[in-house]
Amino acid sequence: MDITGKPKPCSGSERDYVRVRNRILDPGLDKRLFPDEKELASYFDLGTSSTAVIDQLLTEGFLEKLGSRIELCRFEPATWIRCVRLRINLDSLSSRLALPRLRESELDRIQLAGREFSKGPRLLDGREQILAIMSVLHQAARRPLFSLVTQDLHRQINPYTYFDHDRTLFDNLKPLLLNFSNYLRTGTVEKLCREISRIYQENCRILTGRLTEFKRHHKDATAQTRVLEKLLSL
Repeated sequence: MDITGKPKPCSGSERDYVRVRNRILDPGLDKRLFPDEKELASYFDLGTSSTAVIDQLLTEGFLEKLGSRIELCRFEPATWIRCVRLRINLDSLSSRLALPRLRESELDRIQLAGREFSKGPRLLDGREQILAIMSVLHQAARRPLFSLVTQDLHRQINPYTYFDHDRTLFDNLKPLLLNFSNYLRTGTVEKLCREISRIYQENCRILTGRLTEFKRHHKDATAQTRVLEKLLSL
């Protein structure tokens, strides 16, 4: 919103981004592979904004580049589970390695990011705060490569966070991130790691069920679309 309290006007590329993103999130859309950006832009009726929209969708994980080809996010439960398991291991290891080197100013930054995350109101609104906390840990642990890996996992996980319709995942993460700096300040890093594992696994279980339902609807909708297309071609 602007200073008058009115919503800021969206640019054409922002509107196109939201439109295409929402179509990708629709289980009725065939999650196809495009030979190049030109065909993808034509399929989604993108005009001069195509480059900006495609770049943003790639950055946020809704598209994946495979050489010159582009694939829509398929929302596979196996991809979600793999990324969460990697985050459990990486975030726990980062916390252990960072603890001996964390300064008070860095703990304050973690605490501030946790408080900002807790304002929500959705998981979507707190993604950057999660990255900010992990970035502090990676810097303290002197493991810059961890940040690159985390950012890539974050990109892959991002589309899946749109399935947190009832804020369950956000509410599960909120106390963990609010107390993250306290665990580190008191040196109870193993308790922190157990909480990371417990909460991440619980969120993984919840969202896996929703993804399974999404895939079932997608399969049914895709089958109906193909039948209609075949009938129309007769």
